[in-house]
Amino acid sequence: MNSQPHMLDEDGQVVGFDEIYDRHFRDIFNYILRRTANVSESEDLTAQVFFLAMRHACKQRRKPTRIPAWLFRIATNEVNAWFRTQKRRPWAASLADDDSALQLQDKEAADAEQDLLQNQVFLQLNAALRTLKPDDQTVIALRYFEQKPFEEVANILGKRVGAVTMKTKRALAKLQTELTRRGFSHERIREGFARSSQTGYRRADLPAESTP
Repeated sequence: MNSQPHMLDEDGQVVGFDEIYDRHFRDIFNYILRRTANVSESEDLTAQVFFLAMRHACKQRRKPTRIPAWLFRIATNEVNAWFRTQKRRPWAASLADDDSALQLQDKEAADAEQDLLQNQVFLQLNAALRTLKPDDQTVIALRYFEQKPFEEVANILGKRVGAVTMKTKRALAKLQTELTRRGFSHERIREGFARSSQTGYRRADLPAESTP
């Protein structure tokens, strides 16, 4: 194991980077996909997250780390940086202008893209979410799309639980206002949140070598 990058998990156990990648790839990719609603961008950002994680693993291999929260923190930073470089527009509208999205060769990525196209409620929810500031998007995505408890969201963001709870409440109110403006009923809003957690790679979609 010493021949590859490795680090200590929160229990002090040595974990090789290959194992970290295999165990957490799906969760990180799906989180990024639900944030960006763009398969090709999600692939690139996920690769960047694990590149940064591998580089950082070499620096903190002797420090016990909550690896899932650490990876989500890196992913959040990369996604928010990506948003700052993008024009805010519904992904479904940009797909037709993005030739690379139509040239995907990877079957799993193509399946994920097809899943997105069929999930119009999620795409509309994502478009509304992207009218908010990236920090507001983050707390809603982690709490409701990834279904993480406030304590874990706070750990990912490095903030107090009370502050995260209040920020999430305010961000959710802003999103609900935007969704109502767009004609969403309460039932449709609930449907959008329910479907968001089902969007992305499913376990059966993963390549065999990436399945835990």
